[in-house]
Amino acid sequence: MKKIFAIIFFLTGFFLFISCNWKQSSDDIRKSEKVVDYSIIPTDSNILYFPAVKLASDSADQLNKFNNEWYSKMLFALHEPVLFNLNDSSKVFRFTWLRTFNNPISIRINNYNQKIVMTLKISDGSGGFERGKLIVDTSFYISKKEWEIFESKITKINFWKKNQTEEVEGKDGSEWILEGKKSNLYHFVDRWSPNDNRNQDFKDCCDYLIYLSNIQLKVKEIY
Repeated sequence: MKKIFAIIFFLTGFFLFISCNWKQSSDDIRKSEKVVDYSIIPTDSNILYFPAVKLASDSADQLNKFNNEWYSKMLFALHEPVLFNLNDSSKVFRFTWLRTFNNPISIRINNYNQKIVMTLKISDGSGGFERGKLIVDTSFYISKKEWEIFESKITKINFWKKNQTEEVEGKDGSEWILEGKKSNLYHFVDRWSPNDNRNQDFKDCCDYLIYLSNIQLKVKEIY
């Protein structure tokens, strides 16, 4: 009888061990699944990726024509969809990172009914000069927990009401552009070279996307 109870106890513990390990590794398994990005990519190279300023009175806190054309040129080369007029029920955020001397990068998260896909794209150009050609195009799942952490950072910076632009620029640095779209609401925030002293929370929000994307970067490439 004692032997039977010992066997039952062992088997129970074994299956609990397997169950716990499955739960711990399920996110890794989701990340390894093959994912296809079905976003609609524009065919017109002159398309603008951000709302155009129609009147001078509307220009405050809006992206100027030069920057709109510059960012749009880079996003077109990255084969990215336009978000502000997206007719889609999913919730989506995109971080576009344009460093003067380094490859343009876009990191996009789409939440399709709690199935969250991250898409990373990199071109071989440089953010301050040539747009280059697409050299990295990969999509994979991230966990619900990772999505929730990102959303908490979005809430912390009050993203949906945050000023879209600010009067801070420099000669050599980087543009950090974060867009968001949910239902009929679209918003973007554009900051020049945020750091630990200026726009730290915004930088932390974007840094988290860089972390999730698993991009391998040298310290000097992060600016």
